Amino acid sequence: MFSTSCSDFLDITPTSKYTTDNLYQTVDQAKMSVNGIYNALVDEALYGRNVTMYYDVDTDVSQITGGNSTGKPDGERRSIAHYAFNSATKQLDNAWTAYYAGIERANILIDEIPKMELYNNGSEEEQKELKRIYGEGLTLRAIMYFDLVRLWGDVPFKTTPSAAGENFDLPRTPRDTIYDSIISDMIKAVDLVPWADEVDANERLTKGAVKGILARVCLHAAGYSLRWNLETNDAAGMKMATRDDPQRIRELYTIARNQLKDIIDKGIHKLNPSYENVWKNICSYKYDSEYRENLFELGFYSTLLEKDESGSYGYYMGPKSAIESKWGHGKAGVWAMPNFYLSFKSGDVRKDVSIMYLKFNSNTVTYKMDKGQPTELFDITPAKWRKMWASDTPSSYTNFNYPMLRYSDVLLMFAEADSWLANAKTDEAEAALKEVRLRAFPDDTATINAETYPGDFEGFLNVIIDERAFELAFEGFRKFDLIRWNKLASKIQDTKTEIEALKACYVAGGSGDPLLPYNGSISWRVGTTFPRSVYNRDNGGDFVEVDFSGVKPSTGTWTVSSWLNNKFADGMAQFAIGFEENRTELYPVPTTILNVSPSLTQLPSY
Repeated sequence: MFSTSCSDFLDITPTSKYTTDNLYQTVDQAKMSVNGIYNALVDEALYGRNVTMYYDVDTDVSQITGGNSTGKPDGERRSIAHYAFNSATKQLDNAWTAYYAGIERANILIDEIPKMELYNNGSEEEQKELKRIYGEGLTLRAIMYFDLVRLWGDVPFKTTPSAAGENFDLPRTPRDTIYDSIISDMIKAVDLVPWADEVDANERLTKGAVKGILARVCLHAAGYSLRWNLETNDAAGMKMATRDDPQRIRELYTIARNQLKDIIDKGIHKLNPSYENVWKNICSYKYDSEYRENLFELGFYSTLLEKDESGSYGYYMGPKSAIESKWGHGKAGVWAMPNFYLSFKSGDVRKDVSIMYLKFNSNTVTYKMDKGQPTELFDITPAKWRKMWASDTPSSYTNFNYPMLRYSDVLLMFAEADSWLANAKTDEAEAALKEVRLRAFPDDTATINAETYPGDFEGFLNVIIDERAFELAFEGFRKFDLIRWNKLASKIQDTKTEIEALKACYVAGGSGDPLLPYNGSISWRVGTTFPRSVYNRDNGGDFVEVDFSGVKPSTGTWTVSSWLNNKFADGMAQFAIGFEENRTELYPVPTTILNVSPSLTQLPSY
């Protein structure tokens, strides 16, 4: 469970003036401790970058950048993203150790807080604050174990502080045992933390956030995951399956549904009427206390913009920009999938908020670094976090927060859980879905209100699956959602089929060769002829104007840019190249961890 260095650390006398013997004396000291647990999550190996930007790709909405030219499996991040990993793949061990380091901090806090004199005999305000901190500790530990289970399945499970001389060589604990334990902890935490309208607005967990994350954990605990017999560790038995307990599965959906309904009925969390403003607020460091759509934002802050304190949102996850541009350096390490971009319907405001078709890295014409130039279709990037909305211009890393739970997610999870329990679409589930869609189409509310959806659960679930893609793309949930629905393999195959359909639209030849009409699975696009090139001009605005018709406008000065051509195949060539159903839905335990943990078994077939 722990590497040698971690074990050695436990035997070293701390150099800090604080130890567990004198740290938990005051409320302020307890706050310092819980802040240390929050801080564990912003590590670059976790939510500072890797969890949302390596482990959530390749899917039907995104992939890691590079293609054949620079994107082949590389023994680290690209191997992780392309499912071409093994137990020696670099950076897997970073996440493992970072999670367990954070869990150790949480274990200490959870053990110490109830022992404090002030916890039982302090003033009303002191007791209330310490109970909140205790609930935060329970929830943060639950989040870390939840992530470990999603990434590695059955993992070592330890809920007590470590002590010198203790045996750290722990075997795998069945994931259902872990799920049931952390769900119990979070149910306890719900009663310990306040609602958001009862406290100052900041990046701390509140009741709605705990309820919503609890619901998310329950949906995963009830859903599919890659399972095998822990006793035999036989690869032949590996398969995607749910827990073998239908009654418990129903209980989990019921818990999820009821927790989400509580959030909705409370009425203090709402959708921001503007989808764009949700992200502008984050990028301008504004915490929205009016709508409170973001029930929990993981806070990033470093005055020097250093990793493990600042994050890669807007840098690695964001538009591409040169360091010389007015926007600072944007590495753009993730691509939006072209078929996903093309599947947004006209009028959906989420499309241009979520995806950027401009890049800011040309030094041949100055305005292009500041106002942009069109990318090619394969080179479009996520853009929810973008430096163009920042009140300053971060050079690389940013202090943009990560919204771990938004109210739109609450609505969509409720729609799913409520309809699952009824085994059919319900009126409440439909209303929750439409609330999300009405914001997405502000100029077409009559059409959305008139929409009808399949009445059976599976048909309605497919609508929710699509809607979660459009609403929550690039936020770190897609791959794990697809796994719990047992849809990852089919969505990857569908995406590969769509890549071929788009490749078939152009002819490998000269620039004058005709393009062929699209004949893929996006029904409303069938018959469309996509342009080989697009045109752009500086019209005096903040960014270049782009004409996607494929025909150069007859007036004005326009510059041509490639859009769809032979480079597309190269860009898409490495997408999910190593994926194997019933094998790569989980990661192998890193070799460095196995070397110091003889009782820990490897993922079968690795």
